[in-house]
Amino acid sequence: RVRQADANDIDAVTDVLIAAMPGDKDWWDYRFANRLRHAEDHRKYFRVLVEAWLSAPYSQDWTLVVAEVYDEETEVWLIGAYAAWDVAYVNFRKF
Repeated sequence: RVRQADANDIDAVTDVLIAAMPGDKDWWDYRFANRLRHAEDHRKYFRVLVEAWLSAPYSQDWTLVVAEVYDEETEVWLIGAYAAWDVAYVNFRKF
């Protein structure tokens, strides 16, 4: 199912963001060369970024949606992907 993300999704979206990016080796290795050595700092930075995406005034610039899949074993909906929709960049210079 797909729904609009909210503040309760910050940690799960952060996890998806970090898990998805290593596939782009050229960019990821160059931009975050020390991510494995400083994993806690790396995660903290991305969590702050996701939190900003979902907070005013930046949340006026886009709609962050998540796609969830149901885990039958745990009987819980898990976020498997996210996307930004209706990107406007009203606050682009502030970010």
